[in-house]
Parts: sequence; structure tokens; C-alpha cells
Amino acid sequence: MASVTTRINNIKLPQNKNISSSWFKKEIYYDDKELFDYGILHGSVIGTVVDYLTRFSFGTPVEKAFSATIRGAIIAEMYASQYSFLKFFKGAYSKALDYLNNIKGLDENSVFYACKLIEYNVWAKNPIGAINAFLNMSEYEPDNATIQDIITMINRNKRFFESYGPLISNGFTFEPPNASEEESMRFQLEKNFNFGGYTPTVDCGDGDFLTNDTIWDLKVCKDPSIKINSRLQVVMYWIMGQHSKQEKFKNITKVGIYNPRCNISYILDIEKIPKTTIKYIEDKIICYNQTNFTMSTNVSH
Repeated sequence: MASVTTRINNIKLPQNKNISSSWFKKEIYYDDKELFDYGILHGSVIGTVVDYLTRFSFGTPVEKAFSATIRGAIIAEMYASQYSFLKFFKGAYSKALDYLNNIKGLDENSVFYACKLIEYNVWAKNPIGAINAFLNMSEYEPDNATIQDIITMINRNKRFFESYGPLISNGFTFEPPNASEEESMRFQLEKNFNFGGYTPTVDCGDGDFLTNDTIWDLKVCKDPSIKINSRLQVVMYWIMGQHSKQEKFKNITKVGIYNPRCNISYILDIEKIPKTTIKYIEDKIICYNQTNFTMSTNVSH
């Protein structure tokens, strides 16, 4: 049982099933902005802030854009009530709501509080990891240079998706169409059947942005190249979307990665991927063929 990214970190594609970077079309964009790149905050924090504030800037209500962080604050407070060494997180939910209420737009104050709010994000996805991070944490606050970098990256995202859009969805998941809350809860509890795009092996994961024909993943790393894990991640999202049978994935023919830090995009036409590679990912990585019962019909290739 793992998320998409955790599963990827724990496996290795055979050489003959590799997703080559040469299959991706690379585009470089230019503007008059330069980033400070001081690295005050961890890259994962900056990436999540840029992601969620981009969703907010395109009209997603702030409470929905940051829903994972609010859920994480609730979980953090629950753990704090059980373990005295986590007393720092007592009142986490009310503090998170206070941070959330200070996020009004793309001004410096809003970005500052978004960075503070993101500290709860890991609790929603990996509470044990959050505890370990807390035990080794040092108090941080984003400095002005980091805030300006974040604003620049969000504005680049806006220009990029205004060009490649319109955006159809953000923060999308891969449940079956019209899945009931009862069905979702049953899958989360039992995890012994396929549930749309999810399986007992890959039981969670969500994509960043969806346009008419492309699944997009955001990366904010300083390295402009695309690593194999990133390439596999977006292809897995496409496969999971097809298995979900949700209508919005029906016409998706491409996957893309956009890095607003480097201002570079990479786009891959799905038809360039050998069917044997897609089949391997389905069977050996996501493992659609490992269960006797499924909530959705497998994709045929």
C-alpha cells in the first residue's frame, strides 16, 4: 500500500521498459525575472506552496486549494492529544485556520502565511514522517527573497496555463465515476480490490493540473532535466486516469511537466510509449492484475 510517489521510490524500471527523456518535447520560456534561489525553505515546501497558490489564483476556493493542509492540522492535533511530546501541535487546527484566513491573493503577506500553513501538509499524507520531521525540525519563516521567488513562479504558472489551457481540473484523483462516500471508505479500510485507477498496491495519489488533452505535473527543482521518477509519475497518472473511467481523462493524449523555476516544459505524446511499457507499468507497478475483484474495467492495449 503506497502513494504514487512512494511506489516509484521503491521500484526500478527495467532498462527495456524505460520512459526515455528523448520522447519528450522540450520548450524553454523567457521573461525578465530572475530568482534569488537562496534556498531558505525546503524545495518540497516551496513546490507545494506554488502548487496550491496557483490553484487558488485560477479560482479554486482557498479552503479547497489548501484542504490537505487543513486535514493535516486536524490529524496533527489528534496526535498531540495522544502524545505529550507533540504538545507543540495542540491548537493546530485553529492556528491553521488563522493562517488560511490571511491568504487573500498573491501579495507578500498571503505567501508568507501559505508557507506557514504548509507545515501541516505532511500530516495528511504521512503522519509518521511528520513526527520524524518535527523531532528534527528547526523553526523557519520564509524571507522576502523566497517569497518573491514564489510569486514569480506562480505568475509563470499563470502565463503558462493561460497559453496551454484552459484548465479543466486541478488536484484531481482517480476514483471511479460517481463513487459514493461508502465505497471510498470501504476501499480505504479494506484495500483488497481495485477502485477506479487505484489498487491495493498504489492506493493514493493525486495529479496537479489537467487541460483539454494533457495531464500536467509541476516541478520546482533547480535541475532543469526531468528524472526518470518524474517521467514515470506522469505516465502513471495517465494510466490511472484511463482505469478510473472518469470522463475528463477520456481525451487525454499527452502528459507534461512544467518547471516554473527553470521556466521549461516537457511534453510527451502517449502514442510514443510502447504498449509493452504501458502494460508493464499496469501489471508490475500499479498491479491491476493482482486482485480478484475490481471496481473498474481494465484498459486494453
